[in-house]
Amino acid sequence: MTDCSLPRVWIIGCSLVARLQAHLGAFGLDQNLGLDCQITWAGRGGRRWEHLMPLLRSKRADIRDDPDVMVIHLGGNSIGTYGNTRISLMRRMKTDIWEINLLFPKTKLMFLDILPRWNWRGQAATTEYGLERTRRRLNGAMFGVLSDMDPALTLLTFEIAINPESGLWSQHSVSHDPAFQLKQRLFVLLSLHDRASEEMNIIQRDLSAARQFYQLELGKIEEALRNPPCAKSLRHEAGVVSALRLKIRECKDQLQQCDIVEQLLVTNSSLVESEVEDLSEEEEKEEEQDEDNKESC
Repeated sequence: MTDCSLPRVWIIGCSLVARLQAHLGAFGLDQNLGLDCQITWAGRGGRRWEHLMPLLRSKRADIRDDPDVMVIHLGGNSIGTYGNTRISLMRRMKTDIWEINLLFPKTKLMFLDILPRWNWRGQAATTEYGLERTRRRLNGAMFGVLSDMDPALTLLTFEIAINPESGLWSQHSVSHDPAFQLKQRLFVLLSLHDRASEEMNIIQRDLSAARQFYQLELGKIEEALRNPPCAKSLRHEAGVVSALRLKIRECKDQLQQCDIVEQLLVTNSSLVESEVEDLSEEEEKEEEQDEDNKESC
């Protein structure tokens, strides 16, 4: 029997999702990743982004209630395939995300990054770097779409690691275990507004440390860009400069993400304070009623 009161999570993806589910089953692990939710797995090997909307439209026709969270891990199998240029695939993904938001208006969307690959099977480009660049730009585009929908969802887009103590992302504790990362991201999404004040203090501390780390990294990279190392050729020098600029953009994105988390913390603390005030007012009213009842007796 499943508890209908628990949040419902759909995880839709390619072979990575299917293998993760199989791994959990093979070792007798909890299919819900130990979280207080009901996870429905929908992974299939070779699934491409083009297969997503037909699947969701059929699900929309079969169910009434929206899932609370929908996790999407797709797009990697579509990069470099026939008819999919970087621009056309990016447009399709953006359009589909907005359509999903209309189909499931009560659902929070989470996009798991398209992961890097050693071998892009049957997927061609002028260079392998072109495929990698497309992957990064698609991830960035999804970050932008989700941030337009809901700033809170930008927490769940970048391929960054997690500090297990607070559930906040941190570059200092890298974990490449997809099950661990997925569990932590879902935990943050499902419980961000239910954190106790002590946990919020831990998050605030980690946030300050992350901000300081990326500010230092940004300073180092900008200094390296002003004084680039001696290159073997002009082409090599251009590649070094391009890589440094990419790192600068990534650091700035992470700092922007810190700002978003800080805004969420402020919003959360104000909500908690308002709830406490409401509770105190209710308690005062109850005490006054008790006193009135005693006097009447």
